[in-house]
Amino acid sequence: IPAPTAVTQALDKAKSVNPEAYRDYLRGVYFWNKNTGASLQTSIGYFQKAVLEDPGYARAWAGLARCYVGLPSFSALSSVEAAAKIREGAQKSLALDGVQGESHIYLGYAAMLIHDWSTAAKEFSIGLEREPGNAVGHRWFANYLLLVGQPEKALLEDRLAEDLDPVSPYMIVGTARTLRILDRDDEAIALFRKALILDPGFVAAHQGLADVHLHQKKYPEAISELKVAQQDGGNNPRQIGSLACAYAMSGRTEEARRILNSLLATAPGNVFPAKAVAQVYIGLGERDRAFDFLRKAVDAENTSL
Repeated sequence: IPAPTAVTQALDKAKSVNPEAYRDYLRGVYFWNKNTGASLQTSIGYFQKAVLEDPGYARAWAGLARCYVGLPSFSALSSVEAAAKIREGAQKSLALDGVQGESHIYLGYAAMLIHDWSTAAKEFSIGLEREPGNAVGHRWFANYLLLVGQPEKALLEDRLAEDLDPVSPYMIVGTARTLRILDRDDEAIALFRKALILDPGFVAAHQGLADVHLHQKKYPEAISELKVAQQDGGNNPRQIGSLACAYAMSGRTEEARRILNSLLATAPGNVFPAKAVAQVYIGLGERDRAFDFLRKAVDAENTSL
């Protein structure tokens, strides 16, 4: 009897997954792709259900790791706390299926969150060598390349991620953001709008369009996009801070300060939307105050992308 091929081994593994766990895994992936704070929490719930239904389901454990990548941008979770959660899920996944590359990609992102650049590069390399068709992996490796000052190489990775998953607004927005960094605004706008054709409520695309409009000093257009992003994003501090910044830059300082005071008053305990407050102060031209709150963000380990 011939030895089983890699394909038949993969099929055998797929068949052994609890069907309800697999359905919950797919539900988790669906909500993860929405990329909002609320959708990530929903996604975590489905992945947790999947691992309860099938504790040996490696991909479900990896899914949990994936969710914690984005949470520092949508919650009070610090980058260090998120990195620990990512490692926990990824290592559990690798213990169950040591050959899959997905979890190495997540370990790379965890290392990036705590600025361990050499480990991040190594884990991304392992992950993408094992799963070269992993669109999320190429998207996140592009983030790494941006942070280490290689935007042109980042754009190549973004393009590859987009080619691998051409109907994903998340991948399209990644390419658009890198184009914005490269001052290719018209191309960025076209891609942000393409993402919104696929999902009119995709918050990151509205935020991205607003960022380009702010850069071009088109304040009414930026404010319009940010109002949509704030509503669809569940009043996330990032969108609130961006909106106040746009108000300030357009001369509507009274409205900007009203939002600023609200952010300052509603901060619970020592968990502070410091980056959002800093953004408002940037819009108001109060750079010293902006730097004060950026330092607070660093002190609170809230330094996610």
